[in-house]
Amino acid sequence: MKAKKVKSQNSSNAKQGTASKSKKNGVSSDDKDAALASMSIDQFLASGFDSDDDGDAESDTPMNGGDHETESAEEPDDSSGEEEEESSEEEGNEEDFHKSLDKLKDTDPEFYKFLQENDKDVFEGEEEKETEQPEPADEDSAEDSDDEPSDPSGLSLTQISRWEAALASTQAKSALKEVTAAFRSAVQRATGGGAEGASTIDDPTVFNSLVRLCLNEVPRAVASILKLESSEKDPSRCKRWPQVKGPVKRFLTDVIQLLASSGSAAMQRALLRHMLAMTPYLATEQRLCSQLVSRLVALWSAGEEEVRVLAFVNLYRLTRRNQAALLDTVLMKAYLAYVKNCAFTSAQSWPHIHLMRRSLVELYSIDPSMSYQRAFLYIRQLAIHLRNAKLDKKKFQVVYNWQYVHCLLLWSALIGEDRSEELRLLLYPLTQIMLGTVNLITTSRHYPLRLHVVRALTQLSAATNTFIPVLPLLLQVLHQTDFNKRSSRVSMRPLDLSCMLRFSEAELKENGFRDGVFDGVLSALVEYLHVECCSLAFPELVVLARIQLKEFLSKCKVRTYNQQMKEVLDKIKANAEHLDARRQTLPFELSDLEAVRRWEQERRTEGTPFTAFYELWRARQEKKSSAKPGKDSKISVRAGPDAVDSVDEDEENSEDEVRPFDEDAEDDSEGEQEDGEMVLRLESESDEVEDEGDKLEPLKPSKNKQKKQQKNKKRKRPQQTKAGAKKAKVR
Repeated sequence: MKAKKVKSQNSSNAKQGTASKSKKNGVSSDDKDAALASMSIDQFLASGFDSDDDGDAESDTPMNGGDHETESAEEPDDSSGEEEEESSEEEGNEEDFHKSLDKLKDTDPEFYKFLQENDKDVFEGEEEKETEQPEPADEDSAEDSDDEPSDPSGLSLTQISRWEAALASTQAKSALKEVTAAFRSAVQRATGGGAEGASTIDDPTVFNSLVRLCLNEVPRAVASILKLESSEKDPSRCKRWPQVKGPVKRFLTDVIQLLASSGSAAMQRALLRHMLAMTPYLATEQRLCSQLVSRLVALWSAGEEEVRVLAFVNLYRLTRRNQAALLDTVLMKAYLAYVKNCAFTSAQSWPHIHLMRRSLVELYSIDPSMSYQRAFLYIRQLAIHLRNAKLDKKKFQVVYNWQYVHCLLLWSALIGEDRSEELRLLLYPLTQIMLGTVNLITTSRHYPLRLHVVRALTQLSAATNTFIPVLPLLLQVLHQTDFNKRSSRVSMRPLDLSCMLRFSEAELKENGFRDGVFDGVLSALVEYLHVECCSLAFPELVVLARIQLKEFLSKCKVRTYNQQMKEVLDKIKANAEHLDARRQTLPFELSDLEAVRRWEQERRTEGTPFTAFYELWRARQEKKSSAKPGKDSKISVRAGPDAVDSVDEDEENSEDEVRPFDEDAEDDSEGEQEDGEMVLRLESESDEVEDEGDKLEPLKPSKNKQKKQQKNKKRKRPQQTKAGAKKAKVR
């Protein structure tokens, strides 16, 4: 009813307007007739037959016959003019009516919705108007198809060049809409997601040029339209943001779709670099951020190295800009992806896992409070798995696997590098879990896992300046392992413990088992002692360690092992004596912890005997690891690390003697084999042997061989005569 009243009021107003207009026109015509009547003939001719009405001009010409003809000619002209005026007035009334409906939509939306549901006749004009709007566009496109940018099927390089110029000019706003529409068609062509009958771009050159134009020019065009001076500013607060919000949103949706469907590393790198520039606009759309986060996590966890880095940078920046909405989701998805990728670890996958670990540490350092909640939850899960494994030893594989170990390495790295008080509260429970993991199974088969956890504990102790009892875990390995036991198999290559969690049964019988275990324990021992070498309590800390190392030296018969361990033991003794001498003149009480820290920092700055030894040892290890067999390599015969530097002729029965395997021999050298085989190892001629234990002497013959040689010598002696033999018997 209200709509009908509004419509009737508009029609009555229109009639009043036409009446007043016709009245006004009549007055003006009377004045005109009076002016013509007062003119003379000369004035009339000089006026040049000027007239406002075409009908009046025609009636005043001498070609018209008479008054009757002029009146008949004037009548149709007046009627047609009135019809045109009425039609224009009706169109104006319809426009006013539509405007009033639009105002009604803003002022009273409930009533407007009521009209749409109950009185659809009121909106018939609007529907007809909407259906008639596309018609002129079709006519224009038919006349000039080359100038129509909304139809990508007619795209050319010339049109793309025009768009590029327009995006850099004042027409960037209109060009942005056209370019984003063309880019959507290009993405549909690339992904195969376009609807039937949709326009496509078949020319690959045009497609590449369009994609390159969008990736390079769209961020600059949007920034120029919004007048963004820096990327840190929120674009949603700009006045012109509503004008470009729609095209930018559609463009970002298409970029994410293209990124998800692209399998080329080059295309992924280009799109990820582009997304870095579009991060401020992405942060304004929550739905797009959620889609992009899932895709970025997938690329970060299973992409090329450069793609991984770019994906992480995008993920980090996007999370920092929209921290409240995205941080918790990003932390959860990134951690699950990290655990999933750690299931299988090898020398090839180790760098990628290390990159993911470092990236996760950066993400968890954004907000320590929220990170504490996530870290507490995941560390608690590790503790539950460890408890179940302790209750039932058959479930130890739930703990003794790569995923569990890499999780321990992740949380130890996070707590060690983050200085916040919230995450530092997790230090004690994490340390207890790691110690419980090491002591769950103490057999020699799981020594590699023990060494991984010990290194993590050492790094955690150094980063947090907290004492963690690591020495007993290493000395236990030296006490349990029999390094004098003869190996029954030969290692064709050294065992790499960095990519191992446990030894197989066959590897336990190889001579490389003893080499790997001793090198790993010695390396971990030196690393931990270097962390504690400037501690005020170092002399007391190494008392038991010195006793056990001396016991190891007395039992071990492998000279190479003894030389290396004795060198470490001597440096421990020298360092303890050095610190003990400095402690005799302490100017503070031991209860003053701050003074103790300053004293330890001074010792670390000036250096100690063990720090000097550590630098030399570290350089030696780096040189050893970087040395690889090359063209200068030669094959030499060695019996493992228990090869000696010199053997005297009188010490034929020495336990350190290097010789082929003999059944009657009691030597435990790991180079001896049942069939007389020896270990073949590659040694580079460029490597300098610093230890005397690495120098090789010519091999000595075995006992059986010596007996055979003595028999041969007896056979070669000159034979005695019969007379001489009789004399010898008489004697």
